[in-house]
Amino acid sequence: MAHDSRRTLMAAGQAARAMALLSTDQKNQVLESFASKIEANCSTLLKANAKDLSASKGKITPALVSRLELSEAKIEMIVKMIREVRQLEDPVGKILRHMELDSGLEMIKKTVPLGVLVVVFESRPDVIPQISSLVVKSGNAVVLKGGREAQFTNSAFEKIWREAGQAFDFLPKKWLQQVAGREEFRSLLKHHDLIDLVIPRGSNALVTSVMKHTKAPVLGHAEGICAMFIHESAIIDTALELVIDAKLQAPSTCNAIETLLVQSSIAKEFFTRFQEINDEMKIQILGCPRTRKLLKGAKKASDNDFHKEFGDERLAVKVVDSLTAAIDHINSYGSHHTDTIVAQDTVACAQFFDYVDSATVLSNASTRFNDGYRLGLGAEVGVSTSKLHVRGPAGLDSLVTTKFIVTGDGQVVSDYTGTTPRPFKHKLL
Repeated sequence: MAHDSRRTLMAAGQAARAMALLSTDQKNQVLESFASKIEANCSTLLKANAKDLSASKGKITPALVSRLELSEAKIEMIVKMIREVRQLEDPVGKILRHMELDSGLEMIKKTVPLGVLVVVFESRPDVIPQISSLVVKSGNAVVLKGGREAQFTNSAFEKIWREAGQAFDFLPKKWLQQVAGREEFRSLLKHHDLIDLVIPRGSNALVTSVMKHTKAPVLGHAEGICAMFIHESAIIDTALELVIDAKLQAPSTCNAIETLLVQSSIAKEFFTRFQEINDEMKIQILGCPRTRKLLKGAKKASDNDFHKEFGDERLAVKVVDSLTAAIDHINSYGSHHTDTIVAQDTVACAQFFDYVDSATVLSNASTRFNDGYRLGLGAEVGVSTSKLHVRGPAGLDSLVTTKFIVTGDGQVVSDYTGTTPRPFKHKLL
């Protein structure tokens, strides 16, 4: 098994070197072919997905079922996303810096692909077209491991990719590979010398497990504990709409809110209005003592509840006395993922942006906007809360690194050292 895993990664490495040389036009041809193939095979994908849904019935949570299920509308969105990636600027070969070090000695810093990516994901079959499109456009190679619950849908997407790629002699066959089974994936992770980046897409448990089992760099976030703060200057109607969207539009996603903070000066008015609509929306409130006095039916929240990513209709709610108290709570209890303030006070919004230490901060907008597609990245490979390499939604620009290229005509360092060193020009070109 270990030998096979190493061979898989070595084949990916060889493919990555070929992918790095593809032109923008070649990559765009592949992407358009893939988009067209998906359109033509919509019914095939839905049939494969129906098999997965049937096989998973009663075995996975409603949240995972929601992520697993495909529809014509979702497939249309996938096709649209691929074509948007096609339209994006090629991230490879950008000149970031061009400097004359001295006469006849120049340096160029440019972008190049990362190389071999290993991506593991749970339940969501749309991850394959999303990530593979970004992989093509960024000139990388990828080894994918999907969840068993989506095996038929994943295989259908892989077949479409394979058929789309057969029309192009320039596309290496092993640029995309899939592995099945937990043990085979764990074996892959051992060969960190052949992996440039691991990207886990899924639960906190999945991300933590991947980080534990590999020495390769991992892009991801351990948890999505996102908060919304209702400032005293907020328009109540706007605040209510944002709470509903950020909590219920897709409760299982990492950018849904898990914590609601309400400033004490408007808490009574806000909760009175919230009570009216929540009788229908049925968000399950876990509240602090002050919340429970103002909101009927709220259950007692423990301190630990404010550290939780629920991934469902539960919401931890706390009344705070000030903007500073809200910021302190978010920085102490949150996961530095996505946080938003609802306020008309622009100074308060600016302070929130400056002092909340999260990958994405918003004002008067749902946390659900923290998404690669919605933020104009075309698609994303994941959301990172790390401060190294990339932070926030990781799109095309996150799948490249840099290379320094220096050209000379016989210069030696010894001429630039000693008691009378030759000076550098260091002139930007």
